[in-house]
Amino acid sequence: MASVLDSQCVDILRGRLGDPGSSLVPRRGVRLYLCSTGSDSQTERNAFVETVYPKLRQYCRNQYGVEFQVVDLEWGLRPDIDNVTPVSAEFRQGEITRCQKLSVGPSFLAFVGQKYGASPLHATIPASEYETIRMALHNHRSRETRGAPLLDDWYIRDDNHIPPVYVLKPASEVIDDISSEDENKRSAAECLKKETEAKIRRLLQKGAEFCYSEGSIDSDTKIKYFISEQDIEMTMGICDSGNPQQHCLLVLRDIIDLKNYIGDERTPCFTDIICNDKTDKLELDAEADLKLQQVKKRAKNLVSQNNAICYDVLWRYDDVINSKLHRKYLDGLCNQVHDRLVQLIDETVPRRRMDFPELCLEPLLHLERCKQLGAHFYGRQDTLSQVQAYLEEESSLPLIIYGESGSGKTKLLSRIAQEISNIYGDGGTLIIRYVGFTQMSSDVRQILSSICSQLCAIINRDQASIPSDVKDLPVYFQELLNSVPNYLSVVILLDALEKILPDNNANLMTWFPASLPVNVKMIITCQPSSNKILETLRSDIVQDDSAYMQLDNLSGDECEGLMKEILAASGRQITQEQYETYKESFTKCSLPMYIHLLAEEGKTLHSFLGTDSISKTSGILDAINMFFSKLEARHCKVFVSRCMAFMAASETGLSDCEMEDLLSLDEDALNSIYTGYHPAIRRIPPQKWLELKRNLEQFMTYRNTDDATIYSWNHDLFLQVCQARYLCEESVKRKTHSVLADYYLGTWTDTPKPVTKAETKSDVILLPCGDTSDRRVPAQPLTFTSNGSGVKFNKRKYDKVPRHLDLSGRADEFKTLVLFNYEWLYNKIKALSLQHIMADFSLSPASEASLVEGALRVSEPTLQRDINNLPAEITGRLLPYYTTHANVRELVNQCDTTGLDHCALIPNFPYLQVPGSSLQFTMECPVPSEYFGITNKDRFLLTKERDSSYIYMFDLLNGGLKDTVFTSNGDFLVTPNGKYFVIVDHVTEKAIKFHEADTGSFLGQIIILNHIQMKPTETYKKGPMCITDDRLCAIVTTDTSFLCIADVSSCKLLQIVALDGKSTICEISPDGKYVFCSSNEYLLSYDLDSLDLLCTLSVGYKPSSFTFSHDGYRAFLSNDVEAKLYTLHISFGVVDMSYKGILDEILQDDTILDLKVSPDDELVLVRGNRILLVHDRATESVCAKLERPRDIPEEFRLPKSHYVELNFTKAEFSSDGKYVIGTIFRNVYIWQIETQSVVTSLQAPIGIITSLLVTKHRNQVITQLQGHKTIQVWNIEEAVNKVDMLDRVTGPIQQVLLTEDGSVAIVQCEESDAIGMIDMKTGTMLDLLTHDSDVKDMAITPAGDYLLLTVVPQMSDTSTRIWDMTDRRVIKEFGNAPGYCVCLNEKNIIIFVGQKDITFRAPYFITVMQFAAGAFAEEEHAQALKFVLKKPFVTRNDRYLVALTAKDYLENSGVYDTPTICIFDLNKDMRLACYTLESLGLVDNEDNIIDLRPCPCMENLIAVIYSTSTSPDGCHNGIENGYQNNPSHFGFILFEVGNGWVIRKIDPFLDSTADIQDVLFAKDFNFCLDKESRIFDLWSGEYTDQIANPPSVPKVLVLDGSVVVYFKGSMIYAIRICDSEIIAQCDVHAPVCSLTLCKDDRTLIVGCTDGALVSYVLIDPAVENPQLVLARISSRQLPQSPTPAVDGKTSRSWDKIDQLSFRSYSRPPSVVSLGPREKELLKRVPHLPRERPKSDTQMYSKSAVCSVM
Repeated sequence: MASVLDSQCVDILRGRLGDPGSSLVPRRGVRLYLCSTGSDSQTERNAFVETVYPKLRQYCRNQYGVEFQVVDLEWGLRPDIDNVTPVSAEFRQGEITRCQKLSVGPSFLAFVGQKYGASPLHATIPASEYETIRMALHNHRSRETRGAPLLDDWYIRDDNHIPPVYVLKPASEVIDDISSEDENKRSAAECLKKETEAKIRRLLQKGAEFCYSEGSIDSDTKIKYFISEQDIEMTMGICDSGNPQQHCLLVLRDIIDLKNYIGDERTPCFTDIICNDKTDKLELDAEADLKLQQVKKRAKNLVSQNNAICYDVLWRYDDVINSKLHRKYLDGLCNQVHDRLVQLIDETVPRRRMDFPELCLEPLLHLERCKQLGAHFYGRQDTLSQVQAYLEEESSLPLIIYGESGSGKTKLLSRIAQEISNIYGDGGTLIIRYVGFTQMSSDVRQILSSICSQLCAIINRDQASIPSDVKDLPVYFQELLNSVPNYLSVVILLDALEKILPDNNANLMTWFPASLPVNVKMIITCQPSSNKILETLRSDIVQDDSAYMQLDNLSGDECEGLMKEILAASGRQITQEQYETYKESFTKCSLPMYIHLLAEEGKTLHSFLGTDSISKTSGILDAINMFFSKLEARHCKVFVSRCMAFMAASETGLSDCEMEDLLSLDEDALNSIYTGYHPAIRRIPPQKWLELKRNLEQFMTYRNTDDATIYSWNHDLFLQVCQARYLCEESVKRKTHSVLADYYLGTWTDTPKPVTKAETKSDVILLPCGDTSDRRVPAQPLTFTSNGSGVKFNKRKYDKVPRHLDLSGRADEFKTLVLFNYEWLYNKIKALSLQHIMADFSLSPASEASLVEGALRVSEPTLQRDINNLPAEITGRLLPYYTTHANVRELVNQCDTTGLDHCALIPNFPYLQVPGSSLQFTMECPVPSEYFGITNKDRFLLTKERDSSYIYMFDLLNGGLKDTVFTSNGDFLVTPNGKYFVIVDHVTEKAIKFHEADTGSFLGQIIILNHIQMKPTETYKKGPMCITDDRLCAIVTTDTSFLCIADVSSCKLLQIVALDGKSTICEISPDGKYVFCSSNEYLLSYDLDSLDLLCTLSVGYKPSSFTFSHDGYRAFLSNDVEAKLYTLHISFGVVDMSYKGILDEILQDDTILDLKVSPDDELVLVRGNRILLVHDRATESVCAKLERPRDIPEEFRLPKSHYVELNFTKAEFSSDGKYVIGTIFRNVYIWQIETQSVVTSLQAPIGIITSLLVTKHRNQVITQLQGHKTIQVWNIEEAVNKVDMLDRVTGPIQQVLLTEDGSVAIVQCEESDAIGMIDMKTGTMLDLLTHDSDVKDMAITPAGDYLLLTVVPQMSDTSTRIWDMTDRRVIKEFGNAPGYCVCLNEKNIIIFVGQKDITFRAPYFITVMQFAAGAFAEEEHAQALKFVLKKPFVTRNDRYLVALTAKDYLENSGVYDTPTICIFDLNKDMRLACYTLESLGLVDNEDNIIDLRPCPCMENLIAVIYSTSTSPDGCHNGIENGYQNNPSHFGFILFEVGNGWVIRKIDPFLDSTADIQDVLFAKDFNFCLDKESRIFDLWSGEYTDQIANPPSVPKVLVLDGSVVVYFKGSMIYAIRICDSEIIAQCDVHAPVCSLTLCKDDRTLIVGCTDGALVSYVLIDPAVENPQLVLARISSRQLPQSPTPAVDGKTSRSWDKIDQLSFRSYSRPPSVVSLGPREKELLKRVPHLPRERPKSDTQMYSKSAVCSVM
């Protein structure tokens, strides 16, 4: 890890918190404090707000991805009021410090005019200092000090401060009318206040002078009473900045004629004026001016010369500085300030580390939160010591800390984290996550993936090994923990586990490790009452009580001690009287968080106050509400309400800039601030929010993420109170979210927003702009771009917009801008993650949105590998809904256009798993299962194969393999409580074995043979068995049967009952007290406690089916002889009454095979071979007859198998008893009992379903095909969504033939006896034509009406067959040897080239078959070919058949002699022309023809490749395919077959090492590519270029040879030849084995090894108009009207009813199949023994027009 990551990243991954005072997370903003006296720079600062700041915000976001914030505490406030109050002076200085600490760039901008300003009154003065000054004034009595008593009127001692201080009283306590509603009185009080403050200031200054002269105070103490606020701020901002040349900017402005306006009433706003007592005239304050000049000089000396901007201006009429008359000055000033700040930003921001590797980002955020929360930890020392003891001991258990909300769990965990380095030293590693704090810490998948990634980096393990499937993550996580080296001690902390999202059943805690290595510790916290996390942990995961620690309420003494500790840390205390009042509150609630809330209030208490100001609250929520009430009283209720509403609506927090922007867009907030005054620009004053935030900060935390510093609540209870208090009204909630949505959408960027007048202020002064105003909020593009810095995503927009659009009720915008917006989806996945997208879709439960969500969810593994697969993944999975869902259609259209920039291949028809289908998931079992059991309230599925010793346990919530238990070979039973497994082996050991279910431990066995006597001639057979939690009943049979009763827990045999005959049934009653079994035609019952025989009943025939009602009072019985249902009334194990219902007329000739009772005991399901009956117990009659579906063929031959009859194999009631679920063939049908109609059907892969289970508590149906390892789990609630999905044929695709119109594909697989027909518009299978042996070759007529194929014959005259594809029947079989089938391009002719005997020397005959008007004629050429060296082909115009033969075969050398090109003229009675290299005049060194290629775009041209060595191109051990390896070089000729002309010759051709079979020719033969993708010019005969970094051997050229397509594994690559740019890189989800190019030169048919056929259309957006191409794609066309049934060629043949006289060919329904990587592939059936039936086809006798030559 250290070699790849720097030391800082290593520290982050190891969880090293570093210096407590430092920040781990890089600062994400430029925070600039603007210093001014306010009133003298109003016009300039307005210009800055209007022009400079917006540009700088945009620049910082684009260039560096940081925020730009200006802290101008004077802007927006009334200029005629002194805004520097004692409290605000302290606040201002704090903001300067904050800017210096948080800013990554410049932090201070000073605008200095000609006013120095007065020194502020101090809000607090140390008691000793105050009393010294007061004593000095008392000792120096004079005219100047006679007002000294005034100090005691305004200052009062506060002993709650440590050390004590004197506090300045609020003016309202001294001056009565300061808050009067009478304007005159209030104005007079304001004047009195100013005069009084001036007197106090002079008294303090005079006293400080006396004290300094007496030596009782130092010079620094004296100066603070004389220095102005501007001087203080500039000293802090410039002198104390550390590096003023890089962090400070100085603007100096002089009004040069200011002295001419001394008497003007506005002059005091621009300079300091005093009244000369001698002359009684106003004049400039020389002393203040001297101080100001000193400030300017000092500042100019500290900042660089370039960063000091100086302007001289003139006084302009009434406005002094006028926005119009001073336009030139203002423009120049704004430009200079902007340019200088940009320069400072460029110099400083890049030097700060802004970004860490993605691996570090998540750990970094949680570590920073840990530092913030753990920095101030009080109390709980005993608990902390217990946790430290756990960390130091060798325990394999996790530690689970629980307590109610507010008990201090999070702070305790944060404090524990800070102790890790002290406990373990350098070997300690901390991994901490606060669940729900970030998006990646909200769901179990991302939490585990993030922790695994961090741990892999720590132990130097490849992160690529981390599984993407959430089902595999827990196993990997546990294995990863076990692999931690011994020299490392890893501590994993997870806080607030109750906040984890329920996705992937996270709250079931199956992912949580119950046992840990001794060097790994895991501590989690949770609330006991939320999501039942704690309950689940205790019951299912960690049962050891020592692993749990509860945080109790604090005692009274602990509460008092905690409060004192908190107060003391802030330099505060309270009086004993105040303590006594708080003690009363401790009795109501003693949780640590409540004490913190009380302590925060206690910090504001003064010793001179009584207890009346102490809030009387009863709990945490009450205290938080009281806290907000006090804020509303202090800062204006409306303003606080709007601020808190935005905080609550945001939920995850806001930055300062965002809050100011939002408040500036909110009319209520603005109207609450601006009542009688409005600035030129309608924005919120920065001071208002920052002052409010100052009062909130102790309850907030911040995180530097998403290019901003975000503030949020540090406890969820504050968020809950905010939401309940400020967003309780739906209208307010929607309005707030709408403002947020508009902001992040950029709705009001550069757009004036209407101004709303306050209802209660009809005379409000409107802005100069009138009814609208530009709020100067920033633009919100999807991405930020700038020169040289690449693309940065607007993460805040992606994160915020969806939720706010949804909660504001703007559903249409939510769909258009988010859910069905390709650009949004693509960029958000890149910017954040796919899980963020999933969170967006969770907001909308609409069906269309759920379809897109489902498509993205199953595409996750592919998108994690390459996001550029997004358009193909969306389109391929959603195309079934293209015509029916408008929003889906719009999204697919965007994928087809905008998505081309990411992947130029668009799916031509649906493929892979389609969302909205009923298949939940599949489960892969290592072996085909024969026995099944469901336990734990339908939670787990147990499976077993008879000959396997393993039982596999699957989780039915997610399909994951939970456990594998080793037991024994044999049949399998499980007790209903899931506690014991029973394995019945009647083949080898003939024993019944009992195992513990959890561990598989062997408990005991029963060998029944040891307890019965057998004759030598008797055989031992196992019969039916049944089991309860404590009893096992089994039937074993020799000549007669025995009933064996055993105790499960003791593994002992209780009794063996010898029966008179053979038993066929054995069932235990539902109450577990009785067992019923048969003996020949008698039914017997036994008491399982006394083991007595209770009843004997004759039932006529041997029963074959028997079942109880759930209440045990009824039983139902049938046999396989009669069509009768027996009903038995049972009481205490005795049959009181029995009668039978006659079903002969309904069942006809069918046989009763099985009986089932509905969940409500009202119905009985009777299964026959062809009919299902539902019998109503109440009416004693059949209420539903469900017949065999007519679309199922009578029989079917599975590939590589024989014909089987297709009947019902299983039938069950649904969990609610309203439906019947039946299986036949590979289909699951669902009938509604009330209507007796099929609701829907489900389709598994090709095979026969032999296992069906229906869960009782969930709507799940479980199926398995005979001999398959894959188990399907269906959700029958979704079964009504019928969608077409990609079908698969039977194996790796070898050849694909297309009809002329491209509507149907005929597919041949390797080593397969089946031919598939695929609808090229939908991708569904039209038919599967099976044969008695493997198909070797095939050809079709252009229209696809007829198919010729050849097989290895199993009977004489059956090697070649002609199919009528309309009627789907074989119309002729002939031949005894396979051959070549050759298609023509346009004519309805197929040519067969083959031998008549399977011998090497047998000649090849050529037969031409011409089809017309429902008949065909065939003609065999008289002259046969000795050999055929490669498959023949026809020229482009269908004129000539071209074959490569040889004169002879030289057996000694194993090569063909004199390869010859044979040309047959199809228009002239197959006239033959032969050409050798010698006859073509190529006789020098040209020896052998290697290959022939047709020319697709030139009618009679072919390419001939030849070698110059003495033997053709090699075989094994030097010879391959009859040709010798490594010729000296190759040659190439372009040959006109009609007249025998050589058009072009290239010699030498290609490199001698080239593999000719891999050479790819352009269709016009202008160039070719070799296997290394080198481009060879077929005119110049030279290599001209090479494709850069080709992924594999080139496979096909498309788009007129401009693009070359490759495949490797499951990936298809399309590379533009001219620039080697990859324009498509598409995952097909299965290994690709073939590519077929359609006639349009852009449609690709992709064949896969798993039998899947996928079609893509290639569009190069750089050179063509996508819309023109898309207009021609059939799958993108909307139907004009309902489509009628089409002819047999394109309709499903198995949907037809047999009406023909000949026997119908058996066919399957279409295949439902899924992608293998997501474990969605439904496996094909294995090869089974097969029998070929007698020929069932009509043989076609030769037509009279046929001639045999």
